[in-house]
Amino acid sequence: MNRQAHPFGKSAGASARVVLVALFKDKWKLAAAFAATFGVALGLSFLITPKFVASALLYVKYGREYTYRVETGTSEVVPQAFDRSQIIRSEAQILAAPAIADAVIAKLGIARLYPKLAATEGKDFPAEAYARQAFLSSLDAVGGDESNIIELTFRHPDPVVAADALNALIEAYMAKRRPLFAEIRALALEDETGAAKKQLDTTGEALERFRLANDIVAFDAQRQMLLDRRSSLARDLQLAESELAADREREAKLKAQLGSLAPTIVLEAENQPNPAMAEAQKTLLDLQLRAEDLKGDWNEQSRPVQQVRRSIDQVEQTLRMLAARPNQLVRTGLNPVHEALATQLATVEAQVSAEDARRKTVAGQLDKVAAELAALAAKERTLDALGRERDLAAANYTNLARELDDARLLDKLAQNDSANVRVLQPAQPPVEAQNPQPLILMVGLVAAVLAALMTAFVSDLLRSGYLTPEQLEWSTGLPVLATIPMRRRKVAS
Repeated sequence: MNRQAHPFGKSAGASARVVLVALFKDKWKLAAAFAATFGVALGLSFLITPKFVASALLYVKYGREYTYRVETGTSEVVPQAFDRSQIIRSEAQILAAPAIADAVIAKLGIARLYPKLAATEGKDFPAEAYARQAFLSSLDAVGGDESNIIELTFRHPDPVVAADALNALIEAYMAKRRPLFAEIRALALEDETGAAKKQLDTTGEALERFRLANDIVAFDAQRQMLLDRRSSLARDLQLAESELAADREREAKLKAQLGSLAPTIVLEAENQPNPAMAEAQKTLLDLQLRAEDLKGDWNEQSRPVQQVRRSIDQVEQTLRMLAARPNQLVRTGLNPVHEALATQLATVEAQVSAEDARRKTVAGQLDKVAAELAALAAKERTLDALGRERDLAAANYTNLARELDDARLLDKLAQNDSANVRVLQPAQPPVEAQNPQPLILMVGLVAAVLAALMTAFVSDLLRSGYLTPEQLEWSTGLPVLATIPMRRRKVAS
């Protein structure tokens, strides 16, 4: 039956015999790896000097430093954008700033903090830079997410120097923090406030000049007065137009009546005799008598008789014409009805002219009132614009004056050392030093064991032969019948 190959180091199922044989085979390699790793840890433990750890506690309270106030427009406080963890981290970063470390080193001196660096100081050796790096590597500033406490620790071989360095750090931090958060805008705000006051005075004077120049007392009262006047004029115009229409209608009727009457009438008519009619009657009688005389000698169709008959017809026609035009003596005079209507018409025409003139006057006054209302609206818009400018200038001045007062107060508080950071516990010289030697040795021991195991694993991976018959069987799948130990010959000298 074929068996699957399980070489040592490539399967977790290797037997204990194979493992022991492999370890025994590489015992000197394992010992060398273990000794080298543990020797490094042992040497490092002797090189590191035990250091004293001084600690201090700072209490950071929420203050005006992290409150934003708008520059203009309103004095309300805008909700701050920093939470507790951001504030603590910001303060911790200020504590660990290189400028703070330089201030501590300058105060205590490199010779006291790091004597070895002071001894090697020269042109080619920047002792201050190395001292700063060493100081910052020995300093820790840790703040809790759920508290307002910052814990400061500083490690140094000398306990007194450790405490003094940490207290000097706190002092330098307070001195550095004060100008960072202090409201030093007082001088600049004084200029801004003065300019805002000047702008307020300018806008106020412009508003007052406009009021005086346009005789503005109260827009509402003036507008109401003009509206009342416009309503009254509109009623007057409507009344004038209605009266004018009525008078024009009367005028048209009177003209029609006057056109149907004669300006004169017959006062008296007297009949008188007409001589022409009497002469015609006499001639007619003579002609009739002659016709009777001719009948005895002539018949009706004869020429003389016909001539007389025609003459009779002509005279009769003349008589009829004279009868149609009687001869009368007629006296005429002015028609009194016509005269009365003419008088009324003249009166109505005068009224029409007066009503038309009145209508035009009222219409002109109404247009004037409308123009005054439009001008008043324009003045009101201008006055509102000037008022808004004055109000904005007043709000800006009020806000800047408040900011100036706040800045002066904060400057005074900063001068009185009234910051929002308090020293809860100053640093004291520690009693016991922290010796990292046991920890280094323990870590070195674990690292040495891991190095030895890694050496064994790599050695087995790189081995080209087999240490036991079992490995050969697992690798080839063939049974091993016998083994012959290898013996090395000693070469004769």
